[in-house]
Amino acid sequence: MIEIVFYAWVAAFLALGLFPRRIDAIILVWLGITFANELTIDAPIFKKLFMADDSGFFAVGLLIYEYYRGRRDLKLYGIFALSVGTSVFQAIHKLEHLGVHTGGSFDARIVAAICLVSIVVIFFATRIRKLPLPAGLVLAAGGITYPLYLLHMQMGYTILAAAAPVDNVELWTAAIVSGTVVMAWATWRFIERPTHRWTKASMTASAENLGWKSHPKARVGSDIRPV
Repeated sequence: MIEIVFYAWVAAFLALGLFPRRIDAIILVWLGITFANELTIDAPIFKKLFMADDSGFFAVGLLIYEYYRGRRDLKLYGIFALSVGTSVFQAIHKLEHLGVHTGGSFDARIVAAICLVSIVVIFFATRIRKLPLPAGLVLAAGGITYPLYLLHMQMGYTILAAAAPVDNVELWTAAIVSGTVVMAWATWRFIERPTHRWTKASMTASAENLGWKSHPKARVGSDIRPV
């Protein structure tokens, strides 16, 4: 649901001609709303409407992409630092709710470290242009990221909480993670890819029927055989 809200905001800003041209102002206002809500009334409606629990992470992603596109200026670095700080604050801020949900306790310092390391890894991953790996394997690794993100949180927590293992916790965790990865791959390979092709073909046909011009068919990844 949170991603749909994000896409809706981006679509609205694109329609208004504000995105990505005014991305700095959008992020600063967004973070301002986040802190105004989190540090005052903490209203659920603001959490849903403005993604006040996750805005820092989205902002970091947008700014990493700006850097990837070649932007280099002090304003970018300043807003990026603010966004990173916001994401760490939000990760720690959500620990109380997460503890109630999972029945466990979390060390804020470890969570902050994981957050920062994750951002660093993602940033440097965008600098990699080639990998000495089969193209199909790289395609599959990228393809499973989103279904893995959707599955691991809900299903992983549910199974672990239901099993409530006392012994062999590491083995249980490894089994759940491995199973989730396999399910994510199957979702991407047999559901997402066919659905993507069908949706693209259907929308292209509808656009042509309406007389709209369409771009040449992209061939990126089309000749790569997935694993």
